[in-house]
Amino acid sequence: NHIALASLGWQTPIFRAFGITKDISPLMLFTWWEPVYYYDPDVPFPESREKIGRFAGFVDNVGDAFCFKVVTADTEEVIYRSVLRSALDDDNKNLRPSNLHP
Repeated sequence: NHIALASLGWQTPIFRAFGITKDISPLMLFTWWEPVYYYDPDVPFPESREKIGRFAGFVDNVGDAFCFKVVTADTEEVIYRSVLRSALDDDNKNLRPSNLHP
């Protein structure tokens, strides 16, 4: 729905249907099934509130424009989060021993 198609005169399906141009910035942040750290506010101190999961796509009707689908590593369920970061970034590793590394 975010990619222009020749059959639509090089317009996106969303533009053709609703007349709006979507912000494509979220498309540039993560790749499919990339390991990510997501924020879990229910984890008690002193454990890390970052948990490991996999990037699984975009969300249009939940949260803000930068809300994503994440598959959790521990329960393998789909959750929606806007606070996440790549687990592949060597410059910003999670150094807490309680976290699983990808």
